[in-house]
Amino acid sequence: MIKALIIDDEISAQSLLEKTLHRYFPNKFNIVEKCISVDSGGLAIKNTSLSWFF
Repeated sequence: MIKALIIDDEISAQSLLEKTLHRYFPNKFNIVEKCISVDSGGLAIKNTSLSWFF
């Protein structure tokens, strides 16, 4: 499973992307965290072992 992070300031956009990934790529992505800013996303990237981020 691919560990992924979503960074977006719109909660609805985060949810839509997560649902889209799960719908079209079932059991491929594990969304480990969702962040609402570049700053919090940067910290998450540094502190988490990730394969992808959106």
